[in-house]
Amino acid sequence: MAIDKTGGPAFPGAIAVGPHGEPVPAAFHGVAEGMTLRDYFATHAPIDLAWANDIFYKRNGRNAGWRETLEMLAELRGAYADLMVKERTQ
Repeated sequence: MAIDKTGGPAFPGAIAVGPHGEPVPAAFHGVAEGMTLRDYFATHAPIDLAWANDIFYKRNGRNAGWRETLEMLAELRGAYADLMVKERTQ
């Protein structure tokens, strides 16, 4: 089963209105269909700022600044989401 890296849309079926008022797929007009399944998994990852700061400290031997903490949080949640998408393909 071939699935793209993002897992596809989490909430597919977005529509837009065509020039004559007819419903057409939003993607037809270049409008994104919303968040991907990967985005959904990353959003709901059980990883918080404190955990991200702890991981940063273990990797770097110092406390992170606020931007570094957010970057670490994004990295960890992205890794979590990638594994969740990969698990669905097995």
